[in-house]
Amino acid sequence: MTAMPLASRRFTAADQERFALLSGDVNPMHMDASAARRLQSGTAVVHGMHMVLWVLDTLARTDVSIDALCSIQVRFKKFVCVDHQASVRVLSSTSHAMKLEIVADDVSCVSLTLKFGPRVAAPHDTIDAVDIVPQQQAMARTLDQLHGSQGWLVPPVDARRLTTDAFPAATRALGIERIIALTQLSTLVGMVCPGLHSIFSELDVNIVNIVPDARERAGIGYAASSVDARFQLVTMTVDGSGISGDVIAFVRAEPVEPPSMASLTSRVIAGEFAGSVALIVGGSRGLGAVTAKLIAMGGGRVIVTYARGARDAEAIAADIVAERGRDACSTLQLDVTQHPLPDLTSAAGPATHLYYFATPQIFRQKSDVYSAATFAEFASVYLDGFCRVAEQLVGHVDGNALRVLNPSSVAVTSRPKGITEYAMAKAAAELLSVDLVKRYPGLRIDTPRLPRILTDQTATVSAVDSADAVETMLPLVRSLHAP
Repeated sequence: MTAMPLASRRFTAADQERFALLSGDVNPMHMDASAARRLQSGTAVVHGMHMVLWVLDTLARTDVSIDALCSIQVRFKKFVCVDHQASVRVLSSTSHAMKLEIVADDVSCVSLTLKFGPRVAAPHDTIDAVDIVPQQQAMARTLDQLHGSQGWLVPPVDARRLTTDAFPAATRALGIERIIALTQLSTLVGMVCPGLHSIFSELDVNIVNIVPDARERAGIGYAASSVDARFQLVTMTVDGSGISGDVIAFVRAEPVEPPSMASLTSRVIAGEFAGSVALIVGGSRGLGAVTAKLIAMGGGRVIVTYARGARDAEAIAADIVAERGRDACSTLQLDVTQHPLPDLTSAAGPATHLYYFATPQIFRQKSDVYSAATFAEFASVYLDGFCRVAEQLVGHVDGNALRVLNPSSVAVTSRPKGITEYAMAKAAAELLSVDLVKRYPGLRIDTPRLPRILTDQTATVSAVDSADAVETMLPLVRSLHAP
């Protein structure tokens, strides 16, 4: 049958704040756009349980009798980004069950199966564990630490009022205790188990009859029932306040930190990059951060630019300055898509080298083979942005002797699934580099096709073979700086 649209909305940063207050889930992937840029989503994403409760509240405002709801099954397949349009559609509906999906950016992101009928009684053997009160920082726990973990999540102090205000129809239909318990599933995954480095995968819970004793202890209990190191997966049983079932979550990859300056001492020859002034565009993380440290360790001066990651750029600079002195590094905010660009020569001086690592989010959620809008975004950075930065710098170097590293990618030839636009833009950037060299005598641009290297953008839940950043970049830097 044709999917029937039910409702649409954009979850804003203000919506995130409100749900965080009522649930207690303040995981940075939902609340901090700067921190989220270093995660797999690349930007802040909507709480999964917020969307589930939005669907329940929307249904409760229609002729669907969710007061007869007896089970909820949800699979979170893709992220829904903050400020992106999300739509819920009914896929099928009978008197006993309803299947729905949440779609964003033309991709099915969440699937829901709701079942209706008689409810079972709450389990007799409830989880008996110590209280975990709401906290401001998510726990950072490894798979080993999750083995056998358990606890009882206590709701935030004002949860009853905030939950009633946020989901009034669902609260009337299912009861305030159950709605609060469902919000706490978000807190369980995002703050406690796995906690900071987590991705909510699935839930399968029954709506149970609340026995009198269950009301005496507000909140929900959890116990980690299994931990699968192969897939970085933890399964938990949950019980309390009118719900009982299972929750599954991934332990996601942590942000990839660049090596410390101290660790590079034995790998870089003292003074081998002395006399160079390198503008590192996109130097606040990933290959840009690694390259900045390599050049600085070798005696060069670096200017680290950032678009959004001010804190990360300052941390890179602080490590360099502590090792090489105040003049070794400075930072500069630079969005290469802005028009006009700031005067880079006033900040960088007569730069001898340009390293161009600016990049949008590489891996995207999409349904089509090709997206013109996605290609335009890549082109604005890899083509237009690069050309304008290079042309501004090339005229301020004696004899136009500007040396540039504009890295390409093996994706141009290997073409991994889903990154057609990225590969096309990188191929076009190679051609642009050739023509810029023809236009400006003395200009040198290297466009090596880099292999997959472990960075924030390439880190995945399951381990994937990736090259070492230092081993890959150091020979390229040496080649570009050679007399």
